Amino acid sequence: MDGADNELRAMWGALHHEVAYTAARAEQSATAWRWWDRAEINARPDESAGLWL
Repeated sequence: MDGADNELRAMWGALHHEVAYTAARAEQSATAWRWWDRAEINARPDESAGLWL
């Protein structure tokens, strides 16, 4: 995701969130937390874009 714009990063993070949610519903907590961490990292905006509200 290097060089991706903030909108694409947000969508990618949302997809990771859905995988985490699915794993949590299947009672696979370790997998869910791993995907949740990836979602958080991927959804963050690029540092050069400044703060987002």
